[in-house]
Parts: sequence; C-alpha cells; structure tokens
Amino acid sequence: MFKKFATVATVLFFSVYFTACKKESSTKVEEPQAPVITGKWRYLTSLRKQYSGGQTKDSTYIFVGGEYVQFNTDGTGIGNYTTFNYKVDGKKLTFVVDAYFADGTPAPKQTVTCEVQDAGANKLIFYYDYTEKLADGTKTGHEIYDYLSR
Repeated sequence: MFKKFATVATVLFFSVYFTACKKESSTKVEEPQAPVITGKWRYLTSLRKQYSGGQTKDSTYIFVGGEYVQFNTDGTGIGNYTTFNYKVDGKKLTFVVDAYFADGTPAPKQTVTCEVQDAGANKLIFYYDYTEKLADGTKTGHEIYDYLSR
C-alpha cells in the first residue's frame, strides 16, 4: 500500500512541478519596422479633400508626365520640382522641403509630417493633414499620394 501511495505521490509531485513552473516564451515580439522608402518613386495619383468656408472640395490628380520623387539613403531627396531632407520614424515620415517663390527666389523651408499608410516593394502611400492660409481665407484638408517604384 505504501509503495502504491509513494508512486502516486511522486507522479503527482512531478506533474505539479512541471505544470506550475513558468516557461520562458521562445516567441519574440517584433518591434514595428520603419517602412523602407529609399529609391525612386513615380507619382501615380494624388487624392485631395479640402475644407474651406464650410464646403468640401474633392480632387483627383492623375500624373502622366513622369513626375517622381527620390528618397536617398542619406536622408536627402529630390523630385521634379524640389529638393528636401526626410526622416522616417515608425510610420511617421517628415519632410523638410526647400521652397521657392514663383520668381525662383528661395522661400523659408517648409516642414511636412505624413503618416505612411502602406509601403511595399512597388507601392508607397502616405497621408497628411495641412492648413493653408490664403488671401480669401484659411483652407484645411488632407492629401493622399500613391507612388509606384522603379
């Protein structure tokens, strides 16, 4: 009887011992990665929604003239009409754009912060909100650009 009891007690002890121990998880939680956007991207479309004076105006621009933007690995970039510096932090993309007046003289640099919505080998979509002060009032809205790489 004692031998049977000792066997049952030993099995019970090891069952509790192995199931009660906390196991280290071998599954690693990956940190979100910043989207890889370096390279030359061709503009496809620009979708805009502007709000002004209580009215909404939607616009879609289709690019067919080879307009592009290029993100270099050193944090600089160039497009058809401007040069810029950029930084990617998670899903946030910040541009510091060299701006020019209509006559070509330099204007103060502009900073634009965007949210990257999708980034892949052949697709880059980002979104940003803006406020633009014009002579006839203030306009606000947001804009989404789609790009196709290489």
